[in-house]
Amino acid sequence: MRKVELTFDDFGWEALEAEAERLQLSLEALIARAAVYFEGEIDKGRPALQLPPAASPEGRANRELELDIREGTWQRLRREASRQSADVERLLEHAALLFLADLDSGRAAERLL
Repeated sequence: MRKVELTFDDFGWEALEAEAERLQLSLEALIARAAVYFEGEIDKGRPALQLPPAASPEGRANRELELDIREGTWQRLRREASRQSADVERLLEHAALLFLADLDSGRAAERLL
């Protein structure tokens, strides 16, 4: 289990919670799946994997979560975060939103099936 502190605005938290509820998962399980999904995309060279500029901390809320992420995935995410000059929490935030976008577009569903 990995303790992380993630930061999203109200819209981000609400979107994540709604998707977790729709999939009948806990918020932590959804974000852990997003991490595994992101790990699987790393070698594909998708521009969407590049972290955008950091958002202003104004209007954002932190939450401490405990994620069940296996060691190999965690290390790969840490290496990718380092490559992008970010911390792993920032990468996980991006991974969660990318996962939501890919679920919405059907891209993630194709891969997960």
